[in-house]
Amino acid sequence: MPRSVTRFLWTWLPLALYTGLIFSLSSIQAIPINLSFSYADKLLHGLEYFIFAFLLMRALLTVLWNRTAAKTLLLCWAVVLAVAIADESYQSIVPGRDSSPWDAVADMVGAVLGSLVFYGVFGVRLRRREERRAQTEAGAAPV
Repeated sequence: MPRSVTRFLWTWLPLALYTGLIFSLSSIQAIPINLSFSYADKLLHGLEYFIFAFLLMRALLTVLWNRTAAKTLLLCWAVVLAVAIADESYQSIVPGRDSSPWDAVADMVGAVLGSLVFYGVFGVRLRRREERRAQTEAGAAPV
């Protein structure tokens, strides 16, 4: 398999599979989870979208390495918001499930944290690696 295909799959497949998992979980009529404290469901929503945004940032930074951090983060948050709204809308038509704007808020809080953690830990390193790769492919000596 060509390297570009392998790289594409390695970058985007985890995100696609996780997105499928989010909607699969939303299809379950009643998730049997013992929520032992108030707002535990919001914590789970936040965690779910923390991971989603982390994977999305991983994918975005491999193709948008030459964009500013602000643009990449805003794009990430826009995509997450669209998915969160779609997820909540979908849950509203699943028997036994309900939709709540507060769930979408929890999703976004988790996503903001996940994307910022990813960027803080990996963002600068990924951008430098991509810059070196672009210079090498252009025939310039890496800096």
